[in-house]
Amino acid sequence: MTESTPKGRAACPSCQSRFVIPDGMIGKKAKCPKCGQPFIIAEDQPDKSPTPTKPQETMAFQQKNTPAPPQAVDSSPPPATAKAVKNAMPPPSKKIEVPAWALTFGVPLVSLALGYFIGREHLKYQMLSAFKEVGKEMSKGLNNIPMPPFPSLPNPVADAPLVPDPPTPKISIGKTYDAGKFTVEVTEARVGSVRLRDFQNPSFESASPFLKVTLLFQNKDDRKSLRFRGNQPFSTPYFRIRDDVDNIVQPVNFGMMIKVVGAIENAGNLKPEESLQHLEVFEVPLPKTQKLTLTIDLACFDGEGELQVDIPYENVQEENP
Repeated sequence: MTESTPKGRAACPSCQSRFVIPDGMIGKKAKCPKCGQPFIIAEDQPDKSPTPTKPQETMAFQQKNTPAPPQAVDSSPPPATAKAVKNAMPPPSKKIEVPAWALTFGVPLVSLALGYFIGREHLKYQMLSAFKEVGKEMSKGLNNIPMPPFPSLPNPVADAPLVPDPPTPKISIGKTYDAGKFTVEVTEARVGSVRLRDFQNPSFESASPFLKVTLLFQNKDDRKSLRFRGNQPFSTPYFRIRDDVDNIVQPVNFGMMIKVVGAIENAGNLKPEESLQHLEVFEVPLPKTQKLTLTIDLACFDGEGELQVDIPYENVQEENP
């Protein structure tokens, strides 16, 4: 088998490398065996002054320096080479070596740093304690400094002479007291059943006995009517009773639907020069009671102040059951 005789030479337009082409390769696309760039093979002009060489040396030189014939390649991008893969890979991490002197001196330095910061906390606590002690001593010193007296301003309220409240007037049962706009009198006190009424029954008796106190009011004005305020819920009652040892005798409330017969209704009018009786009901006083004191708030008929009425218990009548 004989080798084909080369017919010409070609040169790479990129790296200017020259090589021998076999027959039939002119005009075809090939890849430079040296730089790898594809190009169209064109026939190169032969060298006009070739250097004469010996046949054996020429044959040896051609066999040594003749590159491999170019191969036709497609237009796809060249495959990745090992160098490109190596360049694309991330560089290996460097191993950090700690010198021996760092281990020798590093541990004591870290210990000293920790001790320094811990010592700072202790120093901070000592400084705070010192500041507190200084503050206490300064407070003591300021308290011991005599301060000049402040000038006193006149206070008309404090400098005014104290006027004692007028004593509460007292009367006995059966006596009349003049309250200015009206007069009031406690006519009687009894222990017995109470006549009541509601929206169904105009009059019925209570099942238990109670203390009944009858008062008589008379309007002194010949033109102006007086309005009875009565005992309002959640307010201080206008009629209060205590016994001789200061026990409170509780007033009785039969509810909103039941009314006491003989009691003035709330907002009732006391017409000019007219008299009205009013009945107040209390619990039965404790045994051995010797005296009762009824306190009347004169504001019940737009009066002023209070009135106390002494009721000896021996004057309290007991009704037959």
